[in-house]
Amino acid sequence: MVFVGVHEADGIRVTAAETRTIVRQYPHHDLDVVWWRNDLSIFQLDRPVNSLKPVRLNADPHVPSRNSTLSVIGFGATLTERLSDFLRGVDVYPVDPDTCIRQYSNAIIKPVIMLCASNPSPGHDSCQGDSGGPLLDTATGEQVGIVSFGIGCGDPNFPGVYTRVSAYTNWIHDRICELSAVPPGDCNATSTSPAADSVRVTLYIRYDDRPEEDFWRLEEKATGQPIAFQPSIPSRRASFSHRLSLRPGKYTLQVTDMQGDGICCEYGNGKITISAHGSPTTSASTSTIK
Repeated sequence: MVFVGVHEADGIRVTAAETRTIVRQYPHHDLDVVWWRNDLSIFQLDRPVNSLKPVRLNADPHVPSRNSTLSVIGFGATLTERLSDFLRGVDVYPVDPDTCIRQYSNAIIKPVIMLCASNPSPGHDSCQGDSGGPLLDTATGEQVGIVSFGIGCGDPNFPGVYTRVSAYTNWIHDRICELSAVPPGDCNATSTSPAADSVRVTLYIRYDDRPEEDFWRLEEKATGQPIAFQPSIPSRRASFSHRLSLRPGKYTLQVTDMQGDGICCEYGNGKITISAHGSPTTSASTSTIK
């Protein structure tokens, strides 16, 4: 469940909120939960939110500058409470990437996709419960980061680490265009538009009674570049149609069942079908297809 416009929450009752149901969650296809790289997801909601103006996403890799003031907000832990009952915010300031690398390690911090920020006053930071929340540039109101990880909270020697939004604006935009029932007007003016020689492909999947065992991924055969993938665990016997525009070429569809018993037959009659131009080209219920 998503609560929109919340400023107060006591753990049981949420004040002044619209509610939306999460239909599906789309984590980044290269999410690495060991090193916290590509740490972002998109939620597809059951209906639009029209009461609030969406935040603007920063697309400039040079923002924020060293002298920027940033604000991180959330319901995360404070010194006196495990989680806050009120939406809170705190100002933090960008930390030089080289400094952040020294404080953590070169293996952990990747400035191209991460940014670090802290406050010289101890105790001023994002914390547990704030993860996934926005880091905003106070001068422009644009979102520059997403709360990702850190060591402790409020320790100036270990700044908070945030997913750098500018590294993912194209990915976010493409997923919005792909998933929206009514895509934004600029979708047709970008690279998300099908090429003239593209082939309209539909990947239809009907899961069986054990969807937690299954995972699928479609990628370019030559490069291994992911085209589409299973973003979350669906419900029992759920079915989805994924519509894609692919350039002529060779692709690999790999469907893995962790128990090796496939997705058909005795556990709910699951099915996978790929159609091009409306005509089925592949149908399978085995554990791996290439």
